[in-house]
Amino acid sequence: MSLETRGTGTSVSRRPPSPDDIDLDVDPAAHARPATAPVPVKPAVDWRDLLTRLRGNKARMAVLVATGAVVLLVGALYTLDLIVHAGQILPGVSVGDADVGGVSDSTAQSRLTEYAAAVGNKPIPVRVENMDLDVVPAQTGLGLDARAAWDEARDVGRSGAPWTRLVRWAKARLVGREIAWTTATDRDAAVAGLDKLDFPGRIDAVEPSVTWDGLEVVITPEAIGRRITMHRAIPLLEGRLLHPGTERLELPSGIVRPRYTTADAEAAANSVAGTWLAAPVTATLLDTTLNLEPEDIAGFLRSSAGRNGFGIVVDPASMAQDVSELLPEGVGAPAVDATYTIENGAAIVLAGATGIGCCADGDAAALQEVLDETDPGQRVVHLTEAPLAPQRTDTDLAAYGPLVPLTSFTTKHPAGGDRVLNIHKLADMMRGVVVMPNASFSINDFVGPRKKADGWAEAKVIEDGVYSQSAGGGISQFATTLYNALYWAGLEIDEHTPHSIYISRYPRGREATLGYPKPDLVFTNNSPGPLLIWPSYSDSSITVELWGISDGRAVEALEQDLTRQGMCRVVTDTRVIRWPDGREVSDRYRTYYHREGYGC
Repeated sequence: MSLETRGTGTSVSRRPPSPDDIDLDVDPAAHARPATAPVPVKPAVDWRDLLTRLRGNKARMAVLVATGAVVLLVGALYTLDLIVHAGQILPGVSVGDADVGGVSDSTAQSRLTEYAAAVGNKPIPVRVENMDLDVVPAQTGLGLDARAAWDEARDVGRSGAPWTRLVRWAKARLVGREIAWTTATDRDAAVAGLDKLDFPGRIDAVEPSVTWDGLEVVITPEAIGRRITMHRAIPLLEGRLLHPGTERLELPSGIVRPRYTTADAEAAANSVAGTWLAAPVTATLLDTTLNLEPEDIAGFLRSSAGRNGFGIVVDPASMAQDVSELLPEGVGAPAVDATYTIENGAAIVLAGATGIGCCADGDAAALQEVLDETDPGQRVVHLTEAPLAPQRTDTDLAAYGPLVPLTSFTTKHPAGGDRVLNIHKLADMMRGVVVMPNASFSINDFVGPRKKADGWAEAKVIEDGVYSQSAGGGISQFATTLYNALYWAGLEIDEHTPHSIYISRYPRGREATLGYPKPDLVFTNNSPGPLLIWPSYSDSSITVELWGISDGRAVEALEQDLTRQGMCRVVTDTRVIRWPDGREVSDRYRTYYHREGYGC
């Protein structure tokens, strides 16, 4: 082999092989390169062949055609149904007993709301500790969820994957689609509502509390309660809403323990004794300097039994009231509550008035911060004047409607004398007193101690079964007159003490005496409206009228039972109160009369 070079390229020339170059022992055919076999190419789908084969199987072709036709028809019907019922719930849909299929969204929403309201206002009969009661769900934070039901009904055939929508639509059209109700529970409202159920063993748990009488700590211990077991009772009531029935539900009850103990209260009281109540605080308000003594500060304090612990805090309401009362005469102005006056045989509302005093928001926190100071020079707080809103406005009173006379009672007495002056003084103080519904009233809390310096005259009183003299003597006749007015009005008398010696000018067994701080006359206005106390007097009599809102109650006094016990005559008096709805309450009072100086 030779190489020839031409220009810049290279070429190879070969000579023909000679016989010497050939290996005669090798088959030339064995060295020959085999021909490459062609790679088969997968042909595309031969539709003509496929159709030919399908034509050969007419049954299979018929099935495919029928299936395709059904799918197209169902799809067309589904689409047409959505178009026809746009803005409506699809036909065949219901929610419980409420049929909402084929109606507009707004109509369906109204129907479901009305249905839920009807169920929510239907009382559920329950039993708690062998006492039959009724629970109105709507008044107890329980009810059906109309909004959730409407959303689910509206979504039938319109939400989810395409195949899911089609299936749900077909089911609704063919056999109907019933949606189950769900409940909507406001747990806080449910707990509060069920807590109002009054069954025989119900007792509120009481947290310990701390108050001060002057600088003396008064601790009220905790008390175990008993109430409905909420985490079990609420699901039972929800189940009854979803599955109505007539049998009474047994609601469970159990012991409720307070969070804190007397030891917690004692520790909290001790924590403030050496700092908060160790020295006075200088306060400025309305250009006036006030010296808040530890006794004053103690009156602002209250205990707080919260989730974060038991502690002592400055109560803004008590502070505002007490500091306002400490202002010198002519500085600031007290708030005046709305009340009534009697004119021409009718109760007329008199508007109240806003006052000026203590304190602005944040002043209680400012005082509390100062109380931690141990340096007397740093125990200074600057208070801000604030309007004092009346607790009772003319709008509040007018909302109850006009008052009517409920009852009136009169007792007589000899004219003249210091005791009559005291009776008239107390009558003047009490004229116009308004006790709001469910509020309690104490004569001693309202009047306070009777002292000669305050204009009370000394007159005859009964103390420990013996006649003596005391400032304010004679006002027990006012208390007896008020007691009888309350008695015949059918109001709730919480506390009263008869005289220990019988006095003929008073109704036997129906009387009340006063002393300070005890005995007292305390009652609760359990009528449906404000109660107005309107005393009047002559030289020889005292009359107490009670005005309010009548609920039709009637009072009957049964014949008194008279017995003897040792040296005492015992009078048992029974009052029966009946309401138009058939309710009836009996009150029994027992009075022991003895001779002066003797006991029973």
